[in-house]
Amino acid sequence: MILLEVHNRIVEDTLGVKIRNALDGIAPSSVSVKNADFDGVLYKINNQPGDKTKINTSVALRFFDINESGSHLEEVYGKENLLHPPEEGYDVTVVLDLEKIPDDWEKRVKEISMLKRHAFAAFFLRHFKLQEQLSLAEKENTAMDLPKENLDP
Repeated sequence: MILLEVHNRIVEDTLGVKIRNALDGIAPSSVSVKNADFDGVLYKINNQPGDKTKINTSVALRFFDINESGSHLEEVYGKENLLHPPEEGYDVTVVLDLEKIPDDWEKRVKEISMLKRHAFAAFFLRHFKLQEQLSLAEKENTAMDLPKENLDP
């Protein structure tokens, strides 16, 4: 049996090591990691050019449109932590600053490792909000099965 996790373990482990090293006073070093999930989603973890304290985590998704779903990612990661535009060839880039490590850094690392999940959820959340905005009359559907019988929502 294959057990699939909602986060990317390589992203989580790589960022965790970088933060623990920074907290231990070890000078930041270069990082350059590329990997792919089972479904073809591509990840890239690397430093920003000339700055080893800033780590970009980028993801390339076939199903994602940043213009339609980016606001959810801004809620999760903060607008200031999303690189605009993302790295070339990728749809979303989240920046982690090793000089500004939050107290709850483990939660932050987990959220970044769930970048694909949050991007996928953004699509559904957008449509759920649109559905909530419909009036009750627009929401009701009737499927006629037999005379005088129907299925109500």
